[in-house]
Amino acid sequence: MREKCRNTVSRFNDYIFDPSINIKDRAFIVFSSAVLLALFAAIPCGLIMREPLSATIATIIGTLFFTIYVYISVKFNRLEQARIAISIILVFIFLPLMFFTNGGVYGGTPVWLLLGTIYIAMIMEGRMKVVMLILNLVTMTIYFIIGYLHPELITSYSRGGNYFDTIAAIVIVSLIIFALITFQRALLRHEEADKNMKRLFEQTALVNAIDAKDKYTHGHSSRVADYSRRIAELAGKSERECYDIYYTALLHDVGKIGIPEAIINKEGKLTEEEYGVIKQHPELGAQILKSISQIPFISIGAHHHHERYDGKGYPSNLKGTDIPEFARIISVADAYDAMTSRRSYRDPIPQQQVREEIVKGIGTQFDPEFARIMVHLIDIDNEYDMKEREEIMELAGKDELIIGNYRSAVSDGILLTPFMTTISMKINPDKNIPGRIAKPSLILFDSLDGRYHDDEKNIEDMLYFEYGIIWFNGIFKTEGARKM
Repeated sequence: MREKCRNTVSRFNDYIFDPSINIKDRAFIVFSSAVLLALFAAIPCGLIMREPLSATIATIIGTLFFTIYVYISVKFNRLEQARIAISIILVFIFLPLMFFTNGGVYGGTPVWLLLGTIYIAMIMEGRMKVVMLILNLVTMTIYFIIGYLHPELITSYSRGGNYFDTIAAIVIVSLIIFALITFQRALLRHEEADKNMKRLFEQTALVNAIDAKDKYTHGHSSRVADYSRRIAELAGKSERECYDIYYTALLHDVGKIGIPEAIINKEGKLTEEEYGVIKQHPELGAQILKSISQIPFISIGAHHHHERYDGKGYPSNLKGTDIPEFARIISVADAYDAMTSRRSYRDPIPQQQVREEIVKGIGTQFDPEFARIMVHLIDIDNEYDMKEREEIMELAGKDELIIGNYRSAVSDGILLTPFMTTISMKINPDKNIPGRIAKPSLILFDSLDGRYHDDEKNIEDMLYFEYGIIWFNGIFKTEGARKM
């Protein structure tokens, strides 16, 4: 039971501080939960002071209705409608009933009415808030006047009951207001921290500066961050943890800023001395990020993403679960992207081969749990989308193609998307071959690396497949497609 309560509180906390959820919705849940606690606390208080049965029944019905309605609103994402509906019910039904069944102006009723007013002020916004507060003031004035003129309509307590109700109301409402203010301040602090984090990563050149050090790893940090977040999601991490892991992974290579570019971009194999310099980047990264005191966990990924599960990694030779969990997740994501990205000495490795390498590293290089999740991500990535994507400029970065025989020169592939893609080119005939008419064409194909292949081995390795050919004069030829 204790564990269940702890898990519920943990999930509630994750929801409240999850930056991916609208802050207005999170505030509504906090304030509604606080009011629910107050209502549940009011029930035993009423029983202790022997309030009339009608008052207890009204409180129980109101509490149950409020609980069920809030739950349904959250489950079906109807929070905007719930704000308005609950405010109307409070103003015109619940608060007047409380006034007439709980002693009117005597006892703790005015304090409970104050809590209802505060709740409306906190969950509503803009003009609607002003309208509801004015309506609340008007209706409250009306039933106060009615209670004064017709006291027989009000169910009153004994003198002792009034005192007890007043004390209970003041204590409960004061605690609720204190909790609301505390939560609101915490929400604002987290919101500000999230904004600072986003500004740090997305509105500065820091991440780009990291990738720019190595001309072969453009976009590496963003891809590793994305893969890390996916692994964390499938591992059952909370939305807040996934968010933290993403931004931790985004700066895992920040230490490379302190490594000479001559070493990072060296063509060919590094010497032992140069490799020793490269191995300094985790500790350099940790030193840089430890200065960000507002986000203490951010240095973990940079410091430990090269540790190995068997203890043979660096810089600290940590082993197994001694390696921080964030770092164990980033480690497998980093290795996957390294293998599926182009390097100075090789092209991207086919995904099936990458899968085999990940499987080989289970329990040695990688945490078994997170490595298996990475294998699962590979298995469901039928189109090999999880890889480096190059920006295609003109003819894949080439200024021109000089074509002799048909298919003697072919540009790299241009990725097809659901959106309009405009391809423009200027065609000139070869002056050395008079009378030949240039007939450019588009080849529709699919392959693991997004490139055209005519070599049998590459066709097999890259699962190259042609759908058809389209010439610019309107003629087309169907190859593997059913219809064009």
